[in-house]
Amino acid sequence: MPSAQATAAAPVDVRAGRCRADKIVSAALRIACERGHHSAVRAFIDGGAPVDWADGFGDTPLIRAAMQGHHDVALLLLAHGAAVDWANYQQWTALMAAALKGHTEVVRLLLSKGAEVDKKLANGSTALRISCEHGQLDTARVLLSAGAKIESPDQDGNTPLIWTAGNGHVMLVQLLLKHGASIDLANSAGWTALMAASWNGHKGVVMVLVESGASIDKQLPTGRTALSIACEHGREETARALVAGGAVIDLPDEDGNTPLIWAAKNGHSALVQSLLENQAEVDMANNVGWTALMAASWNGHSDVVNVLLDRGSNVNKQLLTGRTALSIACEHERIQAAEALLASGAAIDLSDEDGNSPLVWAARHGQVAAVRMLLEHGALIDMENKSKWTALMNAALKGHADVVALLIDKGANLCKSSPATALRIACQHGQTSSALALITRGAAIDLLDEDGNTPLIGSAVTGHSEIVQLLVEHGANIDLASKSGWNALMKATERGHVHVVKLLLQKGANIDKQGPKGATALNIACEQNQLDVVVLLVTSGAALELADDAGYTPLITAAQLGYSDIVQFLLLRGANIDARLPSGGTALITAVWYQRLEVVRLLLENGAEITLCGDFQNWPALTVAYMSGYMELVQLIYEQVESENSYRAGGRISRLKRATARNRAIDQKQRIGETALQIACEQGKVDVVKKLLENCDDINTPDAQGWTPLMRAVQTGNLNLTKILLDERADANAINTDGRNALSIACELGHLSIVAVLLKFCDEVDISDCHGHTALMWAAVFGHADAVKLLLENGASVDLKSNDGRTALMYSAEKGNAEGVICLLMSGARVNKQDFHGTTALLLACQFGHLEAARLILDNNASINVQDADGDSPLIVAATHGHFAVVRLLVDRGASTNVINNARDTPLSIASQNGHTSVVALLLPDAEG
Repeated sequence: MPSAQATAAAPVDVRAGRCRADKIVSAALRIACERGHHSAVRAFIDGGAPVDWADGFGDTPLIRAAMQGHHDVALLLLAHGAAVDWANYQQWTALMAAALKGHTEVVRLLLSKGAEVDKKLANGSTALRISCEHGQLDTARVLLSAGAKIESPDQDGNTPLIWTAGNGHVMLVQLLLKHGASIDLANSAGWTALMAASWNGHKGVVMVLVESGASIDKQLPTGRTALSIACEHGREETARALVAGGAVIDLPDEDGNTPLIWAAKNGHSALVQSLLENQAEVDMANNVGWTALMAASWNGHSDVVNVLLDRGSNVNKQLLTGRTALSIACEHERIQAAEALLASGAAIDLSDEDGNSPLVWAARHGQVAAVRMLLEHGALIDMENKSKWTALMNAALKGHADVVALLIDKGANLCKSSPATALRIACQHGQTSSALALITRGAAIDLLDEDGNTPLIGSAVTGHSEIVQLLVEHGANIDLASKSGWNALMKATERGHVHVVKLLLQKGANIDKQGPKGATALNIACEQNQLDVVVLLVTSGAALELADDAGYTPLITAAQLGYSDIVQFLLLRGANIDARLPSGGTALITAVWYQRLEVVRLLLENGAEITLCGDFQNWPALTVAYMSGYMELVQLIYEQVESENSYRAGGRISRLKRATARNRAIDQKQRIGETALQIACEQGKVDVVKKLLENCDDINTPDAQGWTPLMRAVQTGNLNLTKILLDERADANAINTDGRNALSIACELGHLSIVAVLLKFCDEVDISDCHGHTALMWAAVFGHADAVKLLLENGASVDLKSNDGRTALMYSAEKGNAEGVICLLMSGARVNKQDFHGTTALLLACQFGHLEAARLILDNNASINVQDADGDSPLIVAATHGHFAVVRLLVDRGASTNVINNARDTPLSIASQNGHTSVVALLLPDAEG
């Protein structure tokens, strides 16, 4: 066994640190103390090991020995000056550790050496409290004899007596009482020893405390008593003992709950029977009107329900809200409890304050068995609550299709409206299964409710496309309007439900149908700023110039409200830019008056006629701008006027030429050097990319960092965009300023499908970047095993080195990517290759604790004792970082435990220095050998 030579030196604070030799020996000393190796401990001490050197937890050898009850070792340490009251980082002393485990002789030894008997942990616990909690009778007796404070509370106010009682240690309770412990002393939450014992059902302790004069009806701040606590947890024998001891049987807590209610709520039937036999009030209610019968019904304790009913409980007693035990049982589908209540005369249709009967409650919560039972017992099927809702409507609302089907089959009225029908309710709330059950059982599919809406309109409003599909497939009139004149298409458009709009159009909805004020779906979409819907409607053939009754076209509507994206789209699709209102106003004049700067700029750029007059005193746009007081608008229009004058002087340029000039400039719109095409690729906008590719000059234009649009598409993982760009002759071999190409980026991010596509276009799979990293290395670094395999199948060189000499195998090993390691080894990767520092794949796997990767590399004949430029072996690096499982693997495979690095460290010494005691324990036997 290794030891360090003692040297003469002035005393130092052991927490401030000593030499490396002290650390090594101290770690081994603590292990020997913990295992009780007396001779080894003596050898370490004789060799100069510091007896009070603490480990990473602050434990000294004495604490370790005390915890395990090694009396002779503790005596030896104390004889050599070990600090008896040293506390670890959790404030535990050797005395506390011995008290915890009941090592009485060690406790006696420590006390004889001056250990402080009442020293406290951070939570206020003393050695006595610890021994009492764990039932260490003899230890507690020794501590009390040494003068331990019997009432010393912990941070929660718990005394040794409370801990002892709560854990059922009868003889310890008697010992503490004999030594004068206060029997009714409560903790910070108001709990006494009697309550703690009652909670855990320690009848023997309860009897001792009651016989010793404990206050039996003492209450917590919440009003709970020991009896209430015992009843909640079903401690029948304990409750009997408390009742026999004189506990008030009906004493309620602050919520009005009696012990009977607590017992009934938790299903303790024998305890309920016992309480009733001892004259507990059967129908005593809590503060909100709950009785024991209601509590038992809520949780479905039918045996308790029967006991209570047999003892005369009022079956129809109501809560303050009007709920009965039957209503509560049906809500939670407590069938046996409900059957028992009905058999005892429960009123089956007795409603609560909102008019909800037990049937409504059962239907609302989808309790099909409870619904069936109630109907079989004659419950009124179409009984309405105060909101005119029936059980069928409630079931439809919540999507309980099985309950809906049952109610209809039993004769529920399908056409009842309140103001909506059950079908309309189901459709509006997206309950597909309920809607299908109603439709297939004859519900009128186009029936207008009291608000004038059909089920189809209701589902369009809320955007439930599955419901819309269902209704249309079952014959719903797709263009039927509500009383206000709106149809499903208009409602879906207003709310921006694109999928519903698309579905309705596919099913033949009249796209240009006008509402009461002449607005079409397109005009509504423009008014509500629903760009996606506008695009869909226009693409589907909506009339661009169909105006509403006030003369507003979709373009004028969008212009007035300032929706520039919609304005731009409508102009691109050919909307008449100079269409006029009945008053003569145009989109430009309207936008100017409402100070919509971006819209005005768009209209001017697209050639809006600025000389037209209309609206507002029949002024032209420039005059309107002056009158609005918005100087930016004035400047914008004035510049256009000047531009028009110059066109007239030098020859008019057509609008088409001006638009073409703007399109040619699209690639000059920079965002930190990026073109519009690159931005669109980064954002994954396929349609925009396609449009841009029709006009841009160079698909391979890079940004300031050399990134091409293809690289941006690859970076976002967009396979579709990648294919589009490659089909348009994007250069897959282009490299950025870091020397990276698109393949390298895809491999880093693990986009396997994109890697597969790029391999068909790349001229060289092994091209390396500025750091010498190949695509294979990037895939290996980030653990993308599938990409590694694909690259190898396509000819990637397995043993190429980066600028620092590392291979793909090293990167996979460093990241612990076992699948990647397997692929590389199967492809012939050289397992013992070293980088410029001498590091191998095995060294990296061991350094970072990757057990499976290390095992795989060893299985392929890796050199187990290889050393890098610092002299570190796989075992040294694993021990340095405390990777216990890896250390064990290496030792089992025959790694040398005596290897020494350049700093003269061994695996054992380095593990000791870093406080990895489990590794020290593993290596110590080998070091001794």
